[in-house]
Amino acid sequence: MSKFVIILALTILCVANIYASIDCDICHQIIQTAESHFKKGEPESTLLGDLVAQCKVIGATYGQQATSVCLKTVQQNINKIYQHFNDGMTPCTFCRAAQSCTTADTCVDSFLKL
Repeated sequence: MSKFVIILALTILCVANIYASIDCDICHQIIQTAESHFKKGEPESTLLGDLVAQCKVIGATYGQQATSVCLKTVQQNINKIYQHFNDGMTPCTFCRAAQSCTTADTCVDSFLKL
């Protein structure tokens, strides 16, 4: 019985980590897209439509729940994304601040010039 409880607990932890990682990946992808727009000098006014389109692409890959997570991230942060980039935040620091990424997640920013 105790082995079953241990295995069940480990399984729950693994599943929780997978979902946390997916949230982090989604946030990172969407904020990295926003960063690309920012670095290209594209206007903030076109960002929302582009990010919503990106959420649909993410949803096609990861499923409907991913679309919802993505759209929620965009909706909650759209008004502050460019300001955070002006303040020097990277996609990973942004996603950690938004609590989409945790210390358990592996979030790595690309430092390639876009």
